[in-house]
Amino acid sequence: MNIPPDDTAKPLAALVFTVGGEYYLADVLALREVIKATDEIVAVAGAAPAILGVMNLRGNVITVFDLRKLLGVESAQTTDNSIIVVSLEDHYVGLMVDDVSTVLQIDAHSIEPPPDLGVQHGPRLIQGLVQRDGTLYQLLDLDALPLREETSGS
Repeated sequence: MNIPPDDTAKPLAALVFTVGGEYYLADVLALREVIKATDEIVAVAGAAPAILGVMNLRGNVITVFDLRKLLGVESAQTTDNSIIVVSLEDHYVGLMVDDVSTVLQIDAHSIEPPPDLGVQHGPRLIQGLVQRDGTLYQLLDLDALPLREETSGS
């Protein structure tokens, strides 16, 4: 997702969620729904470590990613986890997160580029940073999720 640099940029509506005690944002335009995590996620043999498995969502089988593993965050799963269902590349995927809280309207000009932390392995999932009311939010780049490499066998 590219934010236009001009003064006519519309605000970004972003879903706020937490992973490992950190706050993240995702563009609501890709969001389809938020569901409570269930025990109905079925592990798939040979799946990449970041894939929890697949689940049936009203007749559609979707792949569920553990966002903790994709982000490199240490966090224990709890019974209160949520799954954010997003539409990417013409199919749905689920992202397991710790908690979902609200939707914020973000001024596109308040999005700062993420710091260059040196060599990174894998895709750069953080597109930008937003500071608001003393809280730092990390804007997730949903288009950078490693869908093809990790889901090609499902």
